Amino acid sequence: MGSNLPGKIVAPTLQKHSLLSGAYLPFRILQLSGYFPLSLHSSKNTLSIYKPAWHRCPSTLWILIIIIITFLLTFISALLGNNNVASQALTVFANRGRSTIILTSTVWGFCCVFCPFFCRVDLLTKRARFAKFCENYFQLVEKFQNLDSTFEKNCEKHVGNNRAKLILHLILHLITTFIHTGLYTQSRLRFQDSFSRTNVIDTTRNLLYAGNTALTGFSLHGLIYFVSSYEFGITELLKCLENHELKVHDVVKVYLSLDKNVTQFISMFSTFLNINVVYVFVYLLYDFYFVYIAIELGNFVLGFITAVQILITIWYFYLLSNSASGLANVSKMFCKMVKYLYLKEEMGQGKFVKVTERFQNPNSMPLLDSICIENSAFRLDLRLLLSMLATITTYLVVIVQFQSGDRS
Repeated sequence: MGSNLPGKIVAPTLQKHSLLSGAYLPFRILQLSGYFPLSLHSSKNTLSIYKPAWHRCPSTLWILIIIIITFLLTFISALLGNNNVASQALTVFANRGRSTIILTSTVWGFCCVFCPFFCRVDLLTKRARFAKFCENYFQLVEKFQNLDSTFEKNCEKHVGNNRAKLILHLILHLITTFIHTGLYTQSRLRFQDSFSRTNVIDTTRNLLYAGNTALTGFSLHGLIYFVSSYEFGITELLKCLENHELKVHDVVKVYLSLDKNVTQFISMFSTFLNINVVYVFVYLLYDFYFVYIAIELGNFVLGFITAVQILITIWYFYLLSNSASGLANVSKMFCKMVKYLYLKEEMGQGKFVKVTERFQNPNSMPLLDSICIENSAFRLDLRLLLSMLATITTYLVVIVQFQSGDRS
């Protein structure tokens, strides 16, 4: 597990379809997107994560470059551009709610720039904690491997499904982003003087927003990998309880290690997750509104592509929230099964006691809590996604009604 090199974390020996082998793809995509502050190396049988000094880490430098370029172009655009994000819409919607369009576009512009910025800063300030968390996660996977010899074999389907989902999302997200950016840029250049300095600056800003949106569209890859791995792990532990060759006590020890790692995960990524939830919420709200604007302008192709992007984003967040819900539900079943097995064992040995006596002797049965991913802001599960969609629908209706009464 360890290494003589400072700052190097080596995963246990990897098999072709091990749980850790499935980490390489999402981690590498996160690196390219500017959301992985450590160095990553994968060979045939090992996965290594390095934490060199920030000025010697290409991933950290890449994050800093993205931040600098984003704010530099934003500053130039704010200083020299006309600050009209959708000039054609402003002209067409004269006396029909231009202020509403400007307000919603401005809110999205701030969110598009500052949410990724705060996420990247949060990861940069937690580089050491992130490296330690990865080391503890590798140790957790090793405990799963030592507990059940069939664990690696059972990972094959899980790793394959996750890899297929991430590749599908990669393809769909990039294709729709490129098409949407091309159509939107073409529409602006056709409507305005394409050779004017202001239009070039505004187009550059829109391309910046599109680039930020494209990169941030991969920001949840790491969370999806870890949470889906937790869900898979607790499912395997539940199966281990049905294996009479394994001691319940050994299975419970691994469960406690899993619970501890999830707690570390929540502490590590709580701020990152909160910011991403805000970003996804504003992104979906703005895109729903953008579909409405595109339809009003008669640009049905652009509206359709935006609608496809909405579906991709909802599906992407669903992958995370569904895994979190699965983790919570299966862990509840695990806790109930452990209590049942201990009760069955005591009854078989003639040691069954009254409920009142059990409370007087709490050590007679392990007290396990179900595992869920929540912080002071919200609990990550499918209900969060549903509540976000319901709130977005309400806000969208309010915005459209407000625009209908706006005569600016």
